[in-house]
Amino acid sequence: MHTGKFLIRSAAAFVVAVGFSAAAQRSDTANALAVSKLTTVLADLSQAVAQEQAPIAPLRVGTASPLSVDALPKSVKDSMRGGLLRINENNEVQVYILMSSLSDDDVNQLAAAGVTLEIRDAGRRRVQARVPVSRLQAVAQLPVVDAVRLPTYARPRSGGANTEGDTILHADAVRAQFHLDGTGVRVGVVSDGVKGVFAASCTSCAGVDKGPISTGDLPASAGTRDSKGVLQFSTGGIVGKSFRANGDLEGLPPSTPACGFPGAGSEGTAMLEIVHDLAPAAKLTFANADTDLEFIQAVNFLAVSNDVVLDDIGFYGEPYDGTSAVSSNTAAALNNAAYPIRAYVTAVGNDADRHYFGAYTDSGVDGTTISGITTGGRLHLFQRTADTTDALNLGAQPYNLISLPQNGEVVIFLTWDDAFGASGNNYDLYLVQQSTGRVVAKSTDVQSGRQDPVEAIDYVNSGGADRFRLVVQNVQNAAQTRRLNIFAFQPECATGGPQVLAPPRHERLNFNTATRSVSAQADAGGSPASVISVGAVCSASAAAAASFSSSVPDESCLDTSNRTAEFFSSRGPTLDGRIKPDITAVDGVTVTGAGGFGTTFFGTSAGSPHMGGIAALVLQGAPCLLSRTTSTIAASTARTTLRNLLLGHAVILSNPNPDNTFGIGRADAFGAVQATLPKRSGSASLTVDGNSPFGTSLTAAQLGFSDPNQCSLVSLSWTGGCGTSPGSTMTCSFGTNAVSVSASNNGLGYSDPSDMQITVTDYALSGSPVSVTVSTGQTATYTMTIAPQSGPYNSEITLGCSNLPPGTACSFDPPTITPGSVARQSTLTVSTTASAQAAPVDRQPGAMSRWAQRLPRPRLPMLMWPAVLAILWMGHRANRRRAAVAVAISIALVCAAGKIALSASTMASGIAIFPASLDFGSQTVSTTTVPKLVSVTNIGADTLNISLITGTAEFSSSTSCGTTLAPGGTCAIAVSFTPSAAGSRTGTISITDDAAGSPHTVALVGTGVAAPAAGSGTPAGSYSVTVTGTVGTLTRTVAVTLVVQ
Repeated sequence: MHTGKFLIRSAAAFVVAVGFSAAAQRSDTANALAVSKLTTVLADLSQAVAQEQAPIAPLRVGTASPLSVDALPKSVKDSMRGGLLRINENNEVQVYILMSSLSDDDVNQLAAAGVTLEIRDAGRRRVQARVPVSRLQAVAQLPVVDAVRLPTYARPRSGGANTEGDTILHADAVRAQFHLDGTGVRVGVVSDGVKGVFAASCTSCAGVDKGPISTGDLPASAGTRDSKGVLQFSTGGIVGKSFRANGDLEGLPPSTPACGFPGAGSEGTAMLEIVHDLAPAAKLTFANADTDLEFIQAVNFLAVSNDVVLDDIGFYGEPYDGTSAVSSNTAAALNNAAYPIRAYVTAVGNDADRHYFGAYTDSGVDGTTISGITTGGRLHLFQRTADTTDALNLGAQPYNLISLPQNGEVVIFLTWDDAFGASGNNYDLYLVQQSTGRVVAKSTDVQSGRQDPVEAIDYVNSGGADRFRLVVQNVQNAAQTRRLNIFAFQPECATGGPQVLAPPRHERLNFNTATRSVSAQADAGGSPASVISVGAVCSASAAAAASFSSSVPDESCLDTSNRTAEFFSSRGPTLDGRIKPDITAVDGVTVTGAGGFGTTFFGTSAGSPHMGGIAALVLQGAPCLLSRTTSTIAASTARTTLRNLLLGHAVILSNPNPDNTFGIGRADAFGAVQATLPKRSGSASLTVDGNSPFGTSLTAAQLGFSDPNQCSLVSLSWTGGCGTSPGSTMTCSFGTNAVSVSASNNGLGYSDPSDMQITVTDYALSGSPVSVTVSTGQTATYTMTIAPQSGPYNSEITLGCSNLPPGTACSFDPPTITPGSVARQSTLTVSTTASAQAAPVDRQPGAMSRWAQRLPRPRLPMLMWPAVLAILWMGHRANRRRAAVAVAISIALVCAAGKIALSASTMASGIAIFPASLDFGSQTVSTTTVPKLVSVTNIGADTLNISLITGTAEFSSSTSCGTTLAPGGTCAIAVSFTPSAAGSRTGTISITDDAAGSPHTVALVGTGVAAPAAGSGTPAGSYSVTVTGTVGTLTRTVAVTLVVQ
């Protein structure tokens, strides 16, 4: 091909474009029937892509151009993004084809229609197959085909049991819309154990058969057991370490007495499953402990290596004002500047129906009136108050009341508000069987000034069902009035415990105080960041509602709006007056039941891992809040920011808000993550100065985006003009560009799009007079005018000269210009030096040559230029099918004239390159010319994929072209010439792409000129001096003539 021609490579654009138009308009009966057999998203796909009805040609594997996803319907794009619809590199979609019969003849019909068979399922009369997207309707029209649907895909990482809280708290929407899954975030869990995860009778143990690892409900992990079979630690997807004295990571209860709860030791497993459901890519760590001291070790272990830590542990017989050892340590660990932890989450407790609180009131009844109490001192008077109920309407009594079944067990803790280790007020606790009137259990520790203000009873009713009275005595009437705090509950391994006293009410203590039922650890605070305590509302699933009898229904599980608190969810405030819980999540959710735990998980213990999973999603959404080497945000700021994100976007459930039932409200993962997205402010119209040959590259900040949490903005996504999306910057060409743009701080989730009009201004240079004649040794003066183009130009332009003859120099006054809204001027002075008389040399190019320097001219007959310009104009605007047809028609007309070569390929992508060659003329060795532009336009119907753009040594290039170019899109390559030696120099620019004829080349030529000897003066002659104005990498030029006599 002649190097002067306007090079075009096309995929028969005219034929393809007309085919698209015709296919889009067909709506006959056969096609309507075919569409009705396609599942909705496949029907949408078939109507968006031109359909073929002719017999199928053999598929040429590897030659199909990928579909332009952006041009597809939203339903198709969403299904592709979610993995429900899968299209391969040959534009084949994987489907199930349901058949009326499945004989060999039937299969042959499918093959003839273009179907590639993968699997036959004769029993269900269907095949799994691949169908070209352009043949979907043709396949569906076959009489033997009953329907075409998407396959049923396995869903990785979600497992066999998914918590309903994933949907109720909108974590599933976060994963779907913002593509977050906890990647890069580490979550630590403290609970009883991980029973039911790892196989037994092994040293290095994989997951138990059909357990949560095999079902995908937990990540792949391995456990290590000692010679006694005790699980010591785990590695892989769950890193586990035990802080129990016996080192048992499974948290198994003692073998004797036998535990009445088969799931003991497996609540930690259930919690890990919930975290994994919400944040399936988060790294998990687990620890367990028995005593408060072991618990402190476990918390610190997790806080030094995790971003989020959570637990479901409560401690009784401790201060309930945030000052206990466990609460204080947790608060301190959370706020330790050296730790990576960013949030700590704990369950608020399940004690609202089994708690009493009230100041000691003298009943006037002495304890010695009860059989078994021998020490004098009057009893406390229990009675109804604004916060305390009287379930059986007993009226004021010197006792509280519980009911125990046969073999039922109760643990009772009494504390009062003396300092721990310094209590001098002596109260005693008794349990009296109502039917006999005798004491069956007691706690009579002496508090004489150095003891803890605690009394505790653990009692098993080995006789028949009965009621029991809780009695508190002021020993010898010597104790000062203190606030009494009582918890009475069934221990984990008991077969029964305190019963509901007055169905359908829920109280298990007759005088019951739901408020202030927050135990130690649930009361943890902290400054500047505070521990998050989580309450519970029921999922209201059918399984959850069915877990309660009709005589004592769970109102929360009957409320499908999820706005009713669980009756047992502990209420605040803490004893020092702080609101608890901080927020509410979901219980009554589905888990695998591994380790005998049961498949419906109740309690605020289920709420805690939901919040932990949400925190992981938020941290991935705002990665600058993580403790990483790239973070520039202080740990304290990151922690308070994360807490505010989690709490500040909850669904409000109460008035006033917050309150001590729900805290701030029900957690909303979507709202919290959405608040991490960048925001844009400012005008929808933006005018900026061009600073490169391609226009200007704009950052998110320049476009008006900012991050609400001070995270760096790493990516932009846009539609419209301004090159190929996405990218860290957006390059807009000169003139006005209409775009819809979003920004991201993580490269996954993007802000809502903002419609913008971006005008990139330019400038032009002119000189007056055009030519000046001087004698050697004299100076020539020109007035240079720098005028703004497309709007005000407010950047400083540096003026310069090139291609000066030997022995000359130039200067400008002023040397820089900022034109603003009007043209401005600078005086150019060119100074020559005296030299020996030399014969005149004509260095003044003709008019056509000067024009060619500004725009390289392809060697085309003048009659062809209107067609070429039409091609360029319409190709630039060929984002619509009609324009694509016009482009193709124009090309066809030019080709008909026999002046432009057109590829005979049938590919749907095509490329136009203008000009076909560049001539840089003469340039002094080791100096660089002003860049010249090569325009690349996609004139095909499909996306043009560009894999490589390269140049040769003396011809450097930069480009605004990305890896893809949409139909009708145009990008540019800027080429400069720096000769390394004198003489003719040649090179090429090579473009590797998926259009026919690749790689495509542009011929480059220039002449290196040796620099003259120093001191030789300015030779006589006529010279074209190039005047340059430069901003960044953008240089605009104009030529003036210097004649030296």
